[in-house]
Amino acid sequence: MKCQESEPEDPEVDQTEENVSSARETDFHKIQNGDFVLANFFGKRKSYKYVCLIIEVSDDEAEVTCLRKMRKPEKFRLEEKDKCSILLSDIIQKLERPKLVPYGDNQKYIFSSAVDVSEQ
Repeated sequence: MKCQESEPEDPEVDQTEENVSSARETDFHKIQNGDFVLANFFGKRKSYKYVCLIIEVSDDEAEVTCLRKMRKPEKFRLEEKDKCSILLSDIIQKLERPKLVPYGDNQKYIFSSAVDVSEQ
């Protein structure tokens, strides 16, 4: 048995949903090498959010290096060994470019405001 499709009660609501989904699709095309993003990573029971640096973008995936949060929620350090591929659909948002500050032999990345991450 096939379900009947009903007309939406408020056409503006339907239009808004369409704009949101097309905006998300467009945002993926704007992601470039060197951009910083907040991305979802899915574990067995939980999902985690990490700040990532885009290394290379392909059609529907991106090669990234993850950053680790330091003591303050706007400060991160790059984990060179923490590279992986993610689906572009797992990207939550594109972040502004952080300020780079020397930190020992490495650098720390300081965003202008706190970034809400949930690391493992």
